[in-house]
Amino acid sequence: CQELKKDAYFKQLLETEQVASQPTLSRFFSRATEETVEALRQLNLELIQIFLQFHQVDNLIIDVDSTHFTTYGKQEGSDYNAHYCATGYHPLYAFESQTGYCFNAQLRPGNRYCSDGAVEFFRPILEGFNRLLFRMDSGFASPQIYNSIEESGESYLIKL
Repeated sequence: CQELKKDAYFKQLLETEQVASQPTLSRFFSRATEETVEALRQLNLELIQIFLQFHQVDNLIIDVDSTHFTTYGKQEGSDYNAHYCATGYHPLYAFESQTGYCFNAQLRPGNRYCSDGAVEFFRPILEGFNRLLFRMDSGFASPQIYNSIEESGESYLIKL
């Protein structure tokens, strides 16, 4: 946030000289309800659909993975992850490989397994887009994931 406050292009893009501080943004986002988060997620997918009209992309390659963010102190939702031997968050991400667009992101507690909630995580992508190829690692190798993608008529690659 502090870097963006000094970025002239960012200020021009927002058509303002004043950019919100990190504490102000934190307070704003901490007030967000589940409905607000879902509305932002849907808006993101709608914007991606618009932006994809300008790209020569026949098939969308959706890279899905989880990662670990170490936390310090007592952060809400932070938990121990034995795989990483650390306390933190274990978010789930879905990026389109050719454009870099983020199709979905979900902050999760650190103790969640990489594919926990993946079927629900994929649903808005499967409902909003066609010609998809999901790429995932072995942590996503489960019949529920296979079935959800196959039932939508889409494809997947899983590195075992």
